Amino acid sequence: MFNSNLFGMTIIESLNCVELTGKQLSREEKRTWKERLFTLPWHPWKSIKTVYYPEAIPAIYRIGNQIVGHPAIIAELKAEIDHIRAEPPVERGA
Repeated sequence: MFNSNLFGMTIIESLNCVELTGKQLSREEKRTWKERLFTLPWHPWKSIKTVYYPEAIPAIYRIGNQIVGHPAIIAELKAEIDHIRAEPPVERGA
């Protein structure tokens, strides 16, 4: 399930990565006149819109054979694994 490389880090080979965005946060933004006049449905008098964005989860969790985390953290984890796999193996001197 886990292989250790020479630097003490673990390489994940048979675990599923699940990306969860967490709860949705919202904020209100002012709409521009261009957006108010030229978008559908046409509501030119509505000057404020609600924008939703995901809250970042700052950790990853291992549940069974799955790793659960925020998509940005899972992407960093996969990039690090690809970087480690791309490095040539280091031979140890006897």
